Amino acid sequence: MDINIKINELNVDEIISCLNTVENPYYLIENYEDYAKKIVKLAKTICIRNEDNKPISFILYYDNQDDIFISMVWTDKLHQGKSYAQQLLTYIIDNTYKDIVLEVSKSNPAVKLYSKLKFQIIEADEANYRMKYCKRLSIMQPYCFPYIGYFNLIEASEKIIFYDDVNFINRGWINRNRITVNGKDYMFTIPLQNQSQNKLINEIKPLINDKFKNKFVKQLEMAYPYSPNKSEIIDRIKILLDNEYNSIALLAVNTIKLVYDYIGISFQYEMSSINSPQTKGMEKADRLISICKENNYKNYINPIGGIELYSKEYFRTKSINLNYLKAKSRKYKQNSTEFIPFLSIIDIMMNNNREDIISMMRDYDII
Repeated sequence: MDINIKINELNVDEIISCLNTVENPYYLIENYEDYAKKIVKLAKTICIRNEDNKPISFILYYDNQDDIFISMVWTDKLHQGKSYAQQLLTYIIDNTYKDIVLEVSKSNPAVKLYSKLKFQIIEADEANYRMKYCKRLSIMQPYCFPYIGYFNLIEASEKIIFYDDVNFINRGWINRNRITVNGKDYMFTIPLQNQSQNKLINEIKPLINDKFKNKFVKQLEMAYPYSPNKSEIIDRIKILLDNEYNSIALLAVNTIKLVYDYIGISFQYEMSSINSPQTKGMEKADRLISICKENNYKNYINPIGGIELYSKEYFRTKSINLNYLKAKSRKYKQNSTEFIPFLSIIDIMMNNNREDIISMMRDYDII
């Protein structure tokens, strides 16, 4: 069936008729007619209809405050499990600059869907969650196989812009990270051609020759001989390194994409050199603010390390809300008797299942 999303076409009778089909609802509405009339008068509707023009899934929501508030998500029981509600939610997300709030019963299976779409629990009582989708932007230099905090930043954002047109940092994390070898942390480094802090990240090329590939693969095989996911992870890394990259920035982004492909979820990203080259040369804070505005974001999130660099008050004077992300040192299965925090994502992938990886990626504090 071709999906045709209809905006503000539901009438009072259709809403009442659909709600009357619900068994054991997760919401309490005393009078369906009064509710439907209020929705049609004050709120917005978005729906999917079948070939007979009957609604089979809809969302009712208010868009007259700072945040969108979703009042109702409904799908006909004969059409549940077909991702219609997800498509409608995604449509709303993609067509607004506002944050989105909803309330849901803790026992409602839809909680899984909302979490999948990055709605976060902001309040809870005995029976319900209040969840929020935050329209946040993050901006960060691309790192190869970064640590879990980097993925926390991506998951806390709607979109990340990879800062590829800023200066390279020698002995930084762009081309280096740590794994465990014999119970101790070990730094691996991806070789580069003519690296210099006087060059932009996207101007430096990685040197991925057979010698490096064989050495790196052997290091991983020796470091994780009994890890349950060793074969699949190493095979994916081999395929990654068999490709050519004209900059370390592109290789780094592809290491991050490898992780998301492995766990089976998606993320939005762009490169700053393509998204906002006109901002290059601006002062650090002003460039971040300018990129946020050009991308229609009012919320910007930065790693906690920038708390000494950027002032929330300064961002606020420019109509941008600044928050900081603090990664958690959450323990997980590791090839080490004494837990070593903040290693490369490779270490987590080798020893943990996909659900646990996603859970760790979405476990962080926002300040």
